[in-house]
Amino acid sequence: MKRRKQEVKMPDHIEVAKQYAELKDKKDQLEADVKKVNAEIETVQLDLVNLMVELSLQNFKLDDGRLFSLVIEPFPRIKNQDEFYQWLEENNEEYIIKRTIHNKTLRSWYKQFKEKKEKEGSDEEFTETMKGKLEIFEKTQVRVKGR
Repeated sequence: MKRRKQEVKMPDHIEVAKQYAELKDKKDQLEADVKKVNAEIETVQLDLVNLMVELSLQNFKLDDGRLFSLVIEPFPRIKNQDEFYQWLEENNEEYIIKRTIHNKTLRSWYKQFKEKKEKEGSDEEFTETMKGKLEIFEKTQVRVKGR
């Protein structure tokens, strides 16, 4: 029996773009759904906290074995960084101080600085200077606008 060769039609850019747009739309909807569910969780959690306090329950178990407990989580925020850092140093607690740069801040700075160096004609010198200091990963992406 002779096998027929099947022609494999590669999708053209329009079909792939539509698929990409549909997936992005699906992701956006899922993220919106997660936001909505998170808001509902916060509301129900507050109701449950109030009920547990009212009933003087520190914890309780459901029939399925899940244990619910009241816990108090601290969320400190630094009001005066200089004073707080000084206090940490004076009390030998400075080990918690970390020098960090957020990745989006670094990306924005790099794009602006590189563009400036390109305009000055010294981008090759800048690239050479950054070797060993920064690792640059470039990713080609599709940006979709409109709708």
